[in-house]
Amino acid sequence: MAKLSSTEAQTLLAWHGCSAGYGFGFEMAAGNCSTPRHGIRRAVRALARKGMLQYERMLFFEDENKMGAGYTLTEAGRALLDEMEDRHEN
Repeated sequence: MAKLSSTEAQTLLAWHGCSAGYGFGFEMAAGNCSTPRHGIRRAVRALARKGMLQYERMLFFEDENKMGAGYTLTEAGRALLDEMEDRHEN
C-alpha cells in the first residue's frame, strides 16, 4: 500500500464509488471530499505522483461533451480505496 498523508487519503475519497478510469477536475474533487479548497491541487498532484491518479488533458462527460483536463482514478488508486473502505468497515 502506498503511504499517503491524511490530506492525500481524504482527497482520494473524492473518487469513492468511482471505477478506474473515471475522472474529473480540481473543482469537482474539492466538492466531493473534505479537503480544504486551498489544498486540493497539491494533494491531487501528490496522488498522481504516487500512481493513484493519472492526469488527462481531456476528459468527457457521459454524453460525450468535453469536460476539460482532470485526473482519473488508476487501478492502483481503486485498489487502495477498496482497502481503505475494508479497513473502515472492520
